[in-house]
Amino acid sequence: MAGVEFGELHVNLRLAWLILAAVWLPNCQIRGEDIQNSRVVVRLVGHEGMWLGADVLERASGRLIAPLRLSSRDAIYADRTDVERREVDGVAVQTLRFVNLRAKLGTGMTLGEHDFISVTLRGEDAYPQVAFDLAVGSFTKEEWERFFGGPTPFHFLTISMPEAEVWHQRGWLMATPKSDPFVLQQDVAYGGSVASEFSRNWSYVCALGGSPMPAIGLWAPVAKHYAGLVFQGARVTDNSEREVSTAYYCKQGDAEQFVALCYPHSTESYRKLVYPERHGHVASRADLFWSLDLPDTSDPNRRLHEFFQKHYVDHAPRVPHTPNVGYMPGATRLNDWPSLPPPRLLTRHAQDSTFEVAGTVEVGGWNWYAESPVEAAYSRYDTKAFAGLREDLDYLMAHAKTFEAGGERCVFWEKPIEGRWNDKWGGEPVRTLHNANGFAVGIAMVDVWRHEHATNPDEAAKLLPFIDGVFNWAKHFVWSRNEFADVPASPFAIGATLPAVFLLDYHFTFRNTPERAERARAALDLAVSIAYRYLAAWAADNDVTDNDDPTFLMEPNSGQNWAGAPCSNEVAWFLDVLAQVYVHSGDARLGYMLRGALDRWNLLYRDTEKLSLADYDRNAFTEGWGVYSGCGPGDGVRSDFGWANDLLYAWPISNAVARVVCGDRAVLACVKTAERFDVTEYRSASASSVGAGDFSFRVASDRKTPFDIALSYPQVNLAGKQVVVQRGSTRLDADVRRPPQAPASLYIRNLRDGDAVIIGEPKADAPPLVVARLMEQEPSTKAVRDKNQEFLLKLGTVSGDAGEFELLPLECDTKLETDWAKLNSWAGLPGGIRWAFGVPFWLTPPNAADGKITRRAPIKLQQGIEGPATLFLAYAATQKDAWFSLAMDNGTTTIVSAEPALVWQPWPPIFKKRLLLASVDIPLLRAVERISARNALLFAMTLHRGDPKTLPVATAAVNAGIEAWRAELKAQTEMDSLRTELAKLPAGRIALLPTDPRGPANRFALRSGLLAKADALTPQQMVEPGRLNASRYPVALNLGGERYPFSVRTDGDGRAALVNYLKSGGLVICLCREPFPFYYGEDLRDPKHAEANTPQPLLPQLGVTLKNIFEKPPQEHTFRVDHIVSQRVLPGAPWQLLFPTTGDLRLRTITDEAMDRHVVRYSSLYAVSDERSNDHGDAAAYIEWLKGDLAGGKLLYIWSGLLLDPDSSPMLLHSIFRFAIEEAKKTK
Repeated sequence: MAGVEFGELHVNLRLAWLILAAVWLPNCQIRGEDIQNSRVVVRLVGHEGMWLGADVLERASGRLIAPLRLSSRDAIYADRTDVERREVDGVAVQTLRFVNLRAKLGTGMTLGEHDFISVTLRGEDAYPQVAFDLAVGSFTKEEWERFFGGPTPFHFLTISMPEAEVWHQRGWLMATPKSDPFVLQQDVAYGGSVASEFSRNWSYVCALGGSPMPAIGLWAPVAKHYAGLVFQGARVTDNSEREVSTAYYCKQGDAEQFVALCYPHSTESYRKLVYPERHGHVASRADLFWSLDLPDTSDPNRRLHEFFQKHYVDHAPRVPHTPNVGYMPGATRLNDWPSLPPPRLLTRHAQDSTFEVAGTVEVGGWNWYAESPVEAAYSRYDTKAFAGLREDLDYLMAHAKTFEAGGERCVFWEKPIEGRWNDKWGGEPVRTLHNANGFAVGIAMVDVWRHEHATNPDEAAKLLPFIDGVFNWAKHFVWSRNEFADVPASPFAIGATLPAVFLLDYHFTFRNTPERAERARAALDLAVSIAYRYLAAWAADNDVTDNDDPTFLMEPNSGQNWAGAPCSNEVAWFLDVLAQVYVHSGDARLGYMLRGALDRWNLLYRDTEKLSLADYDRNAFTEGWGVYSGCGPGDGVRSDFGWANDLLYAWPISNAVARVVCGDRAVLACVKTAERFDVTEYRSASASSVGAGDFSFRVASDRKTPFDIALSYPQVNLAGKQVVVQRGSTRLDADVRRPPQAPASLYIRNLRDGDAVIIGEPKADAPPLVVARLMEQEPSTKAVRDKNQEFLLKLGTVSGDAGEFELLPLECDTKLETDWAKLNSWAGLPGGIRWAFGVPFWLTPPNAADGKITRRAPIKLQQGIEGPATLFLAYAATQKDAWFSLAMDNGTTTIVSAEPALVWQPWPPIFKKRLLLASVDIPLLRAVERISARNALLFAMTLHRGDPKTLPVATAAVNAGIEAWRAELKAQTEMDSLRTELAKLPAGRIALLPTDPRGPANRFALRSGLLAKADALTPQQMVEPGRLNASRYPVALNLGGERYPFSVRTDGDGRAALVNYLKSGGLVICLCREPFPFYYGEDLRDPKHAEANTPQPLLPQLGVTLKNIFEKPPQEHTFRVDHIVSQRVLPGAPWQLLFPTTGDLRLRTITDEAMDRHVVRYSSLYAVSDERSNDHGDAAAYIEWLKGDLAGGKLLYIWSGLLLDPDSSPMLLHSIFRFAIEEAKKTK
């Protein structure tokens, strides 16, 4: 009986527990428990009092996805874990929290009392969210390094994968030492382009703010396994990820490898190591993205873009339907398709060169990505070209490497095939099969087979094993490096060009051959994967607290010098290939990223001004636009070197109004004016694998007169295709030109709005293709047109602020000019969401249906805006005294006339429109009923409800923006004054010495227009008798580094020319980017002079002493720059210059200790001292020779570090160039 009673009691207790759990568990906390959903299990690792992290497993298979640890070597652990279960918007949410975080004894570190790391499962979502909030209480470098056995970044949240063949950092795939030890541990170029400076076990430590793809992960393609932490969710919401850094670790000679989050990053270089300061704080969140089915034929970037599209589309920027590329510089505006080179594949180095030793042979082929030189040669039946190509192919077939990958026979060519790189650039270990150039051989072989298999079948058949072997390698190569010789460890964006084009070529050539049709279909999808693989592009604004936005732009390679800096240069080739892959695959996300890049490519102009866009040359674009601290150029700085490439598949050639690129699945149109143009009713018979190059479309244009278009269908020879125009019921033969150098292209003249263009014989009754396009700019949304004054959209605030922003609707009433041909236009104005200084705005897209994108008339609010709140206005001043008045509900008026901040400016800087920000606080118990503008156009309104004190980050950012705008206005006033003085100076009175001019002073000289007035001398001109003298050039500028032409034609003639110039009474101004001007003398007669570093210092020969104070400032001292009040040489020089903390900190100071005051007049301009007032010499001085051989000569030395103060250096340069202008006006 008792047993029965006990059993009943047990049943009743169990029932009571279930009832209680149903009520209590949804919002309870449980200690030491795993969490799981239908997709994943998060299993604790460790024990009570020392929890080390969690293993994340796939629930269905039990396979390990990611061993997530709080740090490596158990350096961080948790005393306790909690599990919280709750319901959010009807979704069950489970969070495992690691709390009471501790640092292991001996690490020399303590953490904050409230620190945590958590893993959250949201419903049945397969991707856990990992969040963290860490505060460093104390940190002792010596103990930390002793614990880890050497310099080691502070790191946390590691994921290991011993079998990983590549690590995935910032959107780049780089080979782990398991795959290729050269990349991390053997590369010597730049000290290791992806390795850290402090250890060859660690990659560089790069801030996510400087990362195009905010992700770090590991991939084992053979096992189809990927796991990583992805911060896109943070980037598009609170932007908290930007100060988090990422790194990869692999101990030499050990199988241990992991990726980790780090903090902080060096603001000088991502290769350098910095440790957290006391109370340093880092907090953000990431998605643990994973796959156990990610083979080598796919790609992590591709999967992540699919993930972004699914989860973060609401916050994604919008792109134009038809990009306007009218911003391109004059030198790139093609009047015809460029000529193709002969179809030769090999580059032979007969002599030692900068990178290769004599006898080195390698595959070239970089210019094969647009149109095939082989196809063009067959079109003109060029027998000489065939002979050269056959010679190369015979060599290549004899030197091909045959090997197995993924269980398949592969064929490819090493880079280099013969010879090697010289030791300075890596030597023999540079050699690799993982190169892109070999795919040019595949293109050539496919093209030859296509033309020869019917007429010369036996010879053509010999190519097939090679072609198929290259195709197999395209499936398995996964990573590449050494696209350009100077960065042999890094993949480049152009690594996509040749393999993707080879795969498209293979697809079109073999898709109707029974034995290869399936592989041909796979080739198209593989081309898409490879396009994504090299797409290291920003998909959202990386830092919403500034006023820059690099979205859609791309890095050129994974090297540290280029990290965090969108680039032009050869990256334009990648855009051309993206266009080809997009139109044939129809991949909507690729099309979205491509349209965005073409829309914003103008942001890559250097900071220089010409009279018009047509006046810019190919040097107009930059190799790097720095968009975050620690990047090579510096945050906000555009490098003053780089170039602009043709946009072959975007620029409307010659007089064409549009460039139209057609493919099997999509069509892309680009224009160069603000006139409306579109392609509609697009049909392609080739979409069903028949009738390649048979397609049609209708043109829609605002133009009332006839117009031309430039047309291409990549990979398909259109030379023999019939082209007709259907105009209403009339069928006309098209006025068409067929460029022999571009067989896949046509130039069609005299079209009219509404014409149907028909190429070949597509089916007229076939339905038009449904071309998927993503997130295009809409003229206006329903919310904008709504009259009930509901907010347009709500957005969260940046990390550190509270509440939400409301983007208010604005009914626009004013049209504005947006044509790139007009310098006073609003060309380039972005549409959609634009962040500036932590505040979002909604800007009406310039392609609004009625063309109205701003408001001039007052706004009467049907429902007042009640306080407390802050109203932010984005506006343009039409006159200097612009202001807004806000009518309040109590009859009072508030005037908004505070200093503004700069929201946006067109680029390049010859365009002068400016979009400004003003804000006003609406007090409690008050409401705004009416907003009126005076001398201003209103573009957007944003509201934040609540006390302004809840916006500390945005407030600080806006205040910094106001200061920057104030400084910009002052600098602009100074620049205008300087240009006025320059206008009075005759051209050719200043010589620019041939010392590789680059750096801050060179950028300033370009902006001011001074270099347009100067003669840029070549080395040969510099040594030409009588050329460089004071009567011709009273002033000579050295805007270079530490090198100079020592010997040009004869021994020492370069140095002699400089000495003779001083003897003639000339003034040499040294405004160099490096600290010791004229130090390394180059012998230009030696082909390898650029590699030599031969000290031939000029200044000591002149009796000028430069002291080497230090290579970097000693940590135990602080230094300051003191302005010499009594100096009269530079009267407008700033009174205060900050001693630099980033950049080239090598200090070289000038002194008059060895100078005879009877021979030389020495004027100190700026001195350097330390915290104890010890004198370390002069950072700037002016020297005049009064007697002796150099009598009449003058030298102005400015230490390069004085040019690194972003606030005061421009004022210093103004004063120096004013001085130069005055001296240049003088005559001998």
